[in-house]
Amino acid sequence: MVNLPPNEDEPQDRSDELFNRLRLLGSAARTWLQFDRAELKRRVCDRVIAHFRAAPPPEPREGIENGLAFLGFLLQEGSAHGLYDATMRQLDRMTFKAVAELDDDEQAVLLLPMVDVEDLATDWDASEWAKVLRTRLVPEWEDEMRSIVLHRVELAQAPTA
Repeated sequence: MVNLPPNEDEPQDRSDELFNRLRLLGSAARTWLQFDRAELKRRVCDRVIAHFRAAPPPEPREGIENGLAFLGFLLQEGSAHGLYDATMRQLDRMTFKAVAELDDDEQAVLLLPMVDVEDLATDWDASEWAKVLRTRLVPEWEDEMRSIVLHRVELAQAPTA
């Protein structure tokens, strides 16, 4: 059997292409491992909580001085309250905004573990990952982030001992 030199007009061997794509992902992963994911979650939560703390309550209630206290009230009342759905949509918007304010690598670190990446490309740079995670895959991470933020809201509302 004669080994012919590779024809430069032919596409790269499939396994070499996959290897190169995975290498690019590995390079990004080294950068991503430098971030503390728990710290990123805390920053997003703090941003959302600060927004609600600064906002007035959507309806006047005795003992409720801001949007954060109203959110705490809604968590106790449950979804039977008329403003619950609107407030949860506002919470989701504020969470999305807080995530979008993170830099691209931080967004990838925070959101990538929350989504199914089976069909995603491995040769994207951080900005491509961030854009897809932040925009196309919102339904996959939105509920988990809402749960994380609401848990922090409950902790913020708990009386200190």
